[in-house]
Amino acid sequence: MRICGICKVEQAINPHLTFHSLPKNSDIRKQWLEIMKKKDSIKTAFVCNQHFKPEDYRDFCDRPILKNTAVPRLNIEDELNTCVESIEHDSMEVINFQESVTEIDDHITCVESTEHDSLKNDSSGDESSVASKKHCNLKKFGIFRKEDFNDEKLWNRFLVAFEEMRKEKVLLERKNKRLYEKVQKYKHIVEELKEKNLLTGLVADMLSIR
Repeated sequence: MRICGICKVEQAINPHLTFHSLPKNSDIRKQWLEIMKKKDSIKTAFVCNQHFKPEDYRDFCDRPILKNTAVPRLNIEDELNTCVESIEHDSMEVINFQESVTEIDDHITCVESTEHDSLKNDSSGDESSVASKKHCNLKKFGIFRKEDFNDEKLWNRFLVAFEEMRKEKVLLERKNKRLYEKVQKYKHIVEELKEKNLLTGLVADMLSIR
């Protein structure tokens, strides 16, 4: 019974498919075995026609015969899964970072109501390293001035906390941008594979749904 060494379909269940045996050329044979993840010592193996492009076949033959240089390149599951998983993973990271940026931004804008009590117990940062500022502008709440704080030490701690959150927001936005560009790159690769007919209709639909 013939079984495809790549997708594991059986000829008995799929009589409409054509199964090709290993080529005699040692270099091409080695490429087939690498794609099938088989050892070089294996004597017999088959690959179905779902993994070959139309140009891999000889012209003017009464039955499907592969060219001597043909190598299975279509619908290699591990490569497709890696591409899809990368898109999904990076898309989720983009969403998570967008939420993180929003949380930091909301936290900054709500400093007036939440920061005063927490800063009393905050010992992070070197207060002397904070640049001398006369005021700090927070959206929604307007401008906070140094004279609004009864204690200069508390004002300096406020500046340290605010500056750290601002820096963290900037870093998250930059990383978010890089991840977004990476996702777009993966999507572009998938579109190119579709245009070049390197994906079967079923796999193309699966990637489109995802």
